[in-house]
Amino acid sequence: MGYQFVADFHGVPATASVEFEQLYSYARMSGEIRSPQAWYVFTADIYGDGGYGDMVDRLAGETFRIQIQSLSEAGFILTANPFQGPASYVFQSSS
Repeated sequence: MGYQFVADFHGVPATASVEFEQLYSYARMSGEIRSPQAWYVFTADIYGDGGYGDMVDRLAGETFRIQIQSLSEAGFILTANPFQGPASYVFQSSS
């Protein structure tokens, strides 16, 4: 089952389509973020309400680290490059 979230992403609306796979002691979160100017895909390993993963900019071909925080059915915070020059985005449920 997939989930839909929305955010202000670089000043324009973006949609995150997210799925979860429950594994033994954690969950694998995978998804796609799209806006008129951006297209990203990502995976993250989630322990509790957060974790770390990788994101790929499908337009530029670049890969970088992400951090997921405060994950719930209501939304989550995605931080790009959490260890250097981070930028955070708040995604909220679209349902």
